[in-house]
Amino acid sequence: MINYLFQKKNISKVPFCTINKYQLLEIQEKEIKIIQQKLQLKKDNLYLHIPKTKFNPRFHPLQNEQKYNAQISQNLYQWQQTAFKNSKKQLLMHDLPFQTYGEPHFGHFYNRIQQDIATRFAVLQGIKVTQQIGFNLHGQTIQNQALFEDLEEKKELIKYSDDQIREIAQKYAHKSLDKIINQYKKWGLMYDFYQAYLTSHNSYQKGVLEAFNQLVEEKRIFVDQQICLWSIKYRRSLDDDESEMQLRQKPTNFVCLEIINYKESEYLKDLIRQNKIKKLFVIITINELYQLNSLRAVEINENVEYGIYQMNNGIIFILSRKRFKQHRLYFKEKGAKLIGIQTGRQISQLQLFEEVFQRKINFLNTDQFAINEKFGSGIRSVIPGNNIDDFTLGQKLGIIQKACIDEQGRFTYEKEVPEGLKGLQINNGEANRYIQDLLISKNLLLEGIHELVEINEYIDKKSKEKLILRTQPTVFCMLPNFEKEDFIEKINIVPQNTIEETYSHIKNMLKQKTNKWAISSKAQWGIPIPIFIYKHNTTKYLIDKSIIQHNIQIFQNEGCLSFFNKSIIDLLPQKYKNQSHLLEKANFVFDIWFESGCSWYTQLKSQENEEQNTPTLKQADLSILGTDQCDSWLLSSSLLCIGLREEPFISDESVLATCQVLQYLPQLQVLFLGLDSITLKAETLNQCFQAVSKSAKISNISLSIIHNKIQDSGIEQLAEGISSFQNKNLRKLNLILISNEITSVGAQKLAQAVQKIQSLNTLQVSLYANKLGAEGAQQISEIMLPQLQNFHLDLYFNNITDIGARSLSNKLINMQNLTELKLNLDFNYILNEGGQYIGESLKKLTSLKALNLGVATKNFGTSGFEHIANGISNLVNLEELRLACGVNKLGPFGINYLKIAFSRLDKLKKLDLDYYENSLGDPNGKKVNELLDALGNLEELNLNFAFNNLLDYGTIQILKGIQRLKKLKKLKLDFGSNEIDDDSVESILKEVDIISKQVDQFQFEFLNTAITKEVSEKIRQRYQDINNIKVSVNSNVSKEYLENKKNKKEQKQQKQQQQ
Repeated sequence: MINYLFQKKNISKVPFCTINKYQLLEIQEKEIKIIQQKLQLKKDNLYLHIPKTKFNPRFHPLQNEQKYNAQISQNLYQWQQTAFKNSKKQLLMHDLPFQTYGEPHFGHFYNRIQQDIATRFAVLQGIKVTQQIGFNLHGQTIQNQALFEDLEEKKELIKYSDDQIREIAQKYAHKSLDKIINQYKKWGLMYDFYQAYLTSHNSYQKGVLEAFNQLVEEKRIFVDQQICLWSIKYRRSLDDDESEMQLRQKPTNFVCLEIINYKESEYLKDLIRQNKIKKLFVIITINELYQLNSLRAVEINENVEYGIYQMNNGIIFILSRKRFKQHRLYFKEKGAKLIGIQTGRQISQLQLFEEVFQRKINFLNTDQFAINEKFGSGIRSVIPGNNIDDFTLGQKLGIIQKACIDEQGRFTYEKEVPEGLKGLQINNGEANRYIQDLLISKNLLLEGIHELVEINEYIDKKSKEKLILRTQPTVFCMLPNFEKEDFIEKINIVPQNTIEETYSHIKNMLKQKTNKWAISSKAQWGIPIPIFIYKHNTTKYLIDKSIIQHNIQIFQNEGCLSFFNKSIIDLLPQKYKNQSHLLEKANFVFDIWFESGCSWYTQLKSQENEEQNTPTLKQADLSILGTDQCDSWLLSSSLLCIGLREEPFISDESVLATCQVLQYLPQLQVLFLGLDSITLKAETLNQCFQAVSKSAKISNISLSIIHNKIQDSGIEQLAEGISSFQNKNLRKLNLILISNEITSVGAQKLAQAVQKIQSLNTLQVSLYANKLGAEGAQQISEIMLPQLQNFHLDLYFNNITDIGARSLSNKLINMQNLTELKLNLDFNYILNEGGQYIGESLKKLTSLKALNLGVATKNFGTSGFEHIANGISNLVNLEELRLACGVNKLGPFGINYLKIAFSRLDKLKKLDLDYYENSLGDPNGKKVNELLDALGNLEELNLNFAFNNLLDYGTIQILKGIQRLKKLKKLKLDFGSNEIDDDSVESILKEVDIISKQVDQFQFEFLNTAITKEVSEKIRQRYQDINNIKVSVNSNVSKEYLENKKNKKEQKQQKQQQQ
């Protein structure tokens, strides 16, 4: 420090000893003060000299919100209503009544802000804006939520009276309304919430009843059954958004129904005479035996083969042949043998008899291929009263939909319910046990046959209670068909270029809607429907316009809640008062969406005509809503228009705008359009593609149309639309056209259109389960363009013969640029000759890196397969191969051919070989072992050797061969439906353990074998904690089978000892 000070002051250095310490300290202090003064900044230099302003730079959100919110929202709305009162330009926006439960979320914010932008823009143009916003305070969901909160608060289960439920729901609804309005106000929306309409207002309730009265006058109202999700615990129905669906595995029941009427089936009549058969049965499956109460029909598939089998005990039954094989061990021990074969179409005219509820049952025919062969018996139960899908089917076909289950989940005391079942509970199993004992006593239940099926169970989201499906009386409106078709054409949707692509949905929903429209609910909280029921006959209802008109006055003066409090005599007009002692209230309230759908009817009446008591309806100019409202409010509003024969409540000159457009088409590059299982006009397909083709950037299109029955006329329109891409840069086209009744005519039109798109390098076409035939195969082969690099063609089950295979092969030879090919010819009528054509064409495709070939035709033969294998052997660049060659009885010969072919495929890394049901035999497992030696570079392997008569030796040989594949990372094996039993399983599992240590992923299946339940459970426990292996095993054997097997084994040992 001393040296530093001398240097700073240029003081010459003097000997240190001449300066005392006091002098040094003085010098130090002076220098420090000088340095501090230099470093100190003037205070004035710290200020920024900017212009002064009155604006407060401090943000006070709460104060500012209170100060400015009303000015930019409510006050602005009221100002423009006054300022533009006489303006010729006016905009009337009608909004659905918002349901008052839950908190407003981002979806609500998104919709409301867009609506707010539209209204503010109109005000800037000098247009008077009138917004009709509303809130719905009723409904099952609000009632359930209110009761749930009340129960949570009281911490005990209470049985509420109907009046208590309404009181609790009313308080909850108004409390929720206050919360929602406060939240909306914070968003700064240009609304006047004091002018909002509420469904609790007398005027709104009166309007709903007036709309209903018009439907009554048109004789459109009636009462019928409707299915619902029901809580036994709380004795109420639940809405869809209050429940969740879970997939559960449960054992199914195999039930015999006797054939009582053979009608025109001469084959079965002759079979009965020749075999001296007294009774012939059809086997159906049903998940819960109590569901037999709503069994009204059975469904088959016209394309499926059904076998007629005779068992040792003399019972003769009809069952899908495929499902018979799946349960062959059970039927083998019963001595079942095949005595006849019929298609679904041939047995579809039979009439059956169900023993428990004493009903006649008819067949339904379906054209959905193999829908019923995935599980069960290949014959499906149709139970409209206990299944949502079947209920819808029943509506379309006029099948009775009633289920005899009451609110407590017990069988009712109606005549059709057997005496022993009346009052039995369905959820605790007592009803199932009664029916099971009854069926067993009459030998109508197949015992010992085990099969787990996945079923949908519905759970209450809050209480986690398992819900049941039951029917209850419901008020319906019958819609006029001819009015519906005309109405659809009057709905306008924007943006115009996305009509068909995005919002044709609402039009399709209207078209698919059955004439029966459910408009009531059994909730206690809602607007009551003035319908009465006769005490002596609970199926007879009193519905009369004079009663409705009488109650309209009551609703207007006292509100709808007075209906619940008044006596029946006060609710009836003079002409019916003398019947009051015979009647009771039917306790229907209007469904939430009917009530909301009346909003346009109650709010759009012309004021000037109300004094004349002939109010007319005016139309709104605009309604903005999200896509989810199309399924509910817009649909119900449109249905009410149809029922009342009114014009759409949105004017023709204006539009119905939707605010969640999926894609802005001019910028679109990739489009997936899913139109599965909906009714389409043929020209819709053309319009879809015409609209999409306007996008300059579109390069990838995928269209899915499954089970639509568009037929050749629809394909013709689709082809016109595809042709619009002729001069575009479309690179990839995927057409999924499964089960649409397309013939050779449609195939020709489709091929002609695809040929025009020369820019394609990837083409994928699925014509699964259509009706092409040999001629159709020749026509569709024209889509096999030489420039394609990736080509998929699925012709599963199309009645294609060798001639069709030749047409396809002739075109395939010219596709030299292919690197990926999928060709599915499963379940056609291709024989050895067709196999030769296919094999020769494969030889030419030397650039292939991935091949997926399906030739499971049932008729192929070893000679045809040899040509296929020879063709594959020439594909030396192949890296991925999937080969499905099941059900061809190839035996060990097919394995020999594949061994030769695989020996040349040095680059093969992924193999999926489906050798299902090919009569391989246990000794020939050794041949598979040798085949695997040629696959040393495999990284992924999937082998299916189900139904191949394998025992422990053959299975172990295959597993040992796999152990030599040192590069293998992923493995899946299926040895299901073979003769693997408890004695052999341990030695098999030792080999499985070795493989599991070599691979990253291993899935091993041996379902429907001869393994017992006890051993199956031990196997599951053995592998449940091992991450890289998943073992699927079940038991399909009975004690009788095991005892017979044990006896045979002992007899064999005794013979050997005697010898």
